Amino acid sequence: MLFDLIEEVQKNALSPEKIISTVAGVYGIRKEDLLGKAQSQECVLPRQIAMYLCRQELKIPFQGIGRIFSRDHSTVMTSIKLVEKNLKSHKKYFPLLQKFVLN
Repeated sequence: MLFDLIEEVQKNALSPEKIISTVAGVYGIRKEDLLGKAQSQECVLPRQIAMYLCRQELKIPFQGIGRIFSRDHSTVMTSIKLVEKNLKSHKKYFPLLQKFVLN
């Protein structure tokens, strides 16, 4: 019984993989593009949002997020700060973030 409960909690737990899949799906890009080196705006914004969510929701350190996204920790820090700044001034552009952060 306890094992089943633990298994159910783990199955429903938020993870970097779930965040990446969800963000990629919402923005209509492949997970590989989100994790890749593409610098087009259609990939950069979702990547920054996924990094932000990993930090805010999972409390992953900058270096850990950097490993997940194959980026330097300073790039991760800059991306997260940019999302935080834009979230305050352009909330209408971040419906996915509002869904995660405000609920």
